[in-house]
Amino acid sequence: MENNQKAPVRVLYVDDSKPDFVMFEAILKRATSATTYIVEWAENYDTALELLKKNFHDVCFVDYHLDGDNTGLKLARAAVSGGTRVPIIFLTGNEDECVQGDLMVSGTRSYLLKDN
Repeated sequence: MENNQKAPVRVLYVDDSKPDFVMFEAILKRATSATTYIVEWAENYDTALELLKKNFHDVCFVDYHLDGDNTGLKLARAAVSGGTRVPIIFLTGNEDECVQGDLMVSGTRSYLLKDN
């Protein structure tokens, strides 16, 4: 990498929906030409938790609803208590104030509302 080039931003996207991942990756890569993004997809709770423990990514976007009984909230709590330093941002289609409050006190940095 030349001195004038920025390091790529390493993004972890956690969602059990591959079409949502593909759309997210395409939108992110079109967002700016000044930044290079490396986007990795984790399609389930266990894979995401293992990746978050490595503290490799610069930021993590997590869907609130994951596989089975697992939620993004459960993932964030486990990752934060396990020592992750990766900022976690939730993606949710739920505008319920209780859910939003839970997300903000879980150790995450922020949340974004998904819009179909």
